[in-house]
This record gives sequence, C-alpha cells and structure tokens, in this order.
Amino acid sequence: MGAGLTVRGFHAFAMGLGVGADLFVEGQAGSAEFARTALTLRGTLPLPGLIAGFEAAAGTVTGPVAPQHLWYVGGPETLRGYSGNAMRGETFWRGRFEVANALPAIRLSLFGDAAWAGPRASFTSGRPLVSAGIGMSWLDGLFRVDVSRAMRAPRGWRVDCYADGVL
Repeated sequence: MGAGLTVRGFHAFAMGLGVGADLFVEGQAGSAEFARTALTLRGTLPLPGLIAGFEAAAGTVTGPVAPQHLWYVGGPETLRGYSGNAMRGETFWRGRFEVANALPAIRLSLFGDAAWAGPRASFTSGRPLVSAGIGMSWLDGLFRVDVSRAMRAPRGWRVDCYADGVL
C-alpha cells in the first residue's frame, strides 16, 4: 500500500516578481517499503523589457526501490536537451535559468539547464549534465517549442514541443 502527496504554492507580486515551491512526498509500506521526497523552488524576476525565471530542485529516496521509483532526469520538465532517461538514481538535483522578452502573447527565450541523478554518496561530487538552448512560447507559456543542445555526452540536439513552460 502506498500514498503520495504534492503541496504546491506560488505567490505573484506586482510587476512580474513571483516565488513558489513544491514539496513532494511518496511512500509505500508492505513487501517493498520506501519513501521519496523532493523540494522544488521557483521564481520569476522582471528585468527592463525582459523576464527571468529560475527553478531549483533536489530529492532523495530511502529504502530499496524498484527502477520505476528512482529519480530520472532528462526531457523538457527536468533537463532540456537530453532524453527522459539521461540519468537516474536514488538522489537528484537540478537547476534551470531562463531569460525571455516580457510579452506574454509570444515569448522568445534563452535558457540553460543542469541536472544530476545517481547514488546518494555522489550527491555533491557527481558530474552533472548541462544543456542550453532557445525557446518560443505562446499565450503566456501555454504552448512551447524548445531547441536545445546537450553540452556533455551524450551530446546532441533536441526539439521539444509541450505545454506549460517555465516562462
């Protein structure tokens, strides 16, 4: 038997400044007992004619876990420029930063991401994957297209189309 809970909050201040956080907790009892927790912090900051966004997250898992309960980084939600299984492990950290024009109807942006996942013992010393790219979003981020470059092996280009981007 298991359960999961996500508590999410975001507060928008005047002129595009905003801060938010997500706390994720999941656990399972019985034949395979484990617990996963993750914290994500995010924000937006207005700049002259631009808006900047950032996101930072980290998490861990305790107990023996099946592969589907490890943390995975890669893909547009965690690490643009890499596939969804670029790295995985019992702990992870990630960060992303983005700068875009301040027009909500159509935004052009530049971004950079970094992420790592692996064993708990390597949390502070593991070599992260890094990517950078350009993006375009419509209708205040409702629809988005990113062209991103993986900067470390496996290197390559990716184009991702999705909804609900950072900016």
